[in-house]
Amino acid sequence: MKQAMTYPETVYRLTYAGAWMDVLGVIHRQPAAVARVPLLGGAVETLLAAFFTALEGGAAPGGAALEKLLLLHSGRFVHLTADRLEAVVERLVAMHEQQPERALGYARFCPENARCAAVIRQFGVPTPVPHTREATLRLEAAGTATGTNATVSLFKSRQEVDFLWPPARSSRRTSSTPTSP
Repeated sequence: MKQAMTYPETVYRLTYAGAWMDVLGVIHRQPAAVARVPLLGGAVETLLAAFFTALEGGAAPGGAALEKLLLLHSGRFVHLTADRLEAVVERLVAMHEQQPERALGYARFCPENARCAAVIRQFGVPTPVPHTREATLRLEAAGTATGTNATVSLFKSRQEVDFLWPPARSSRRTSSTPTSP
């Protein structure tokens, strides 16, 4: 099924309405049209200007819209300048302060930013693991366990252990020998 062409008016209308997720979804669905049609590229630039005006004005577009915009930038659907990228990443890191793994993931986009550098310092820089395919694959060492027992039993219950695992059964048997009368 052929997708309908996105017209610049659609982008302008959604931008004016402040429907950030809808307009970013339109751009995500048709990235080739944004690159190919100059009028649509101009509409996207207007969208970005309105988005960042709202972001700076305190009318937060929302975390989902910020994440979608960062996704579009990292997928090279939309180009963000360094200042705009830093504003998006800084806002996402601030939103996810209570979730260190997510904050660290966003902080890696702008390690020179003060807030991002603090998150990276606090939660550690991943240690690269040397290997033969370093040009195509980056491996990082996993963190150490916190001291809790992370093992998971193969058995669902103690009865399964007793029934299915012979060493467990033999150790539970009594060593008394039957006495003969």
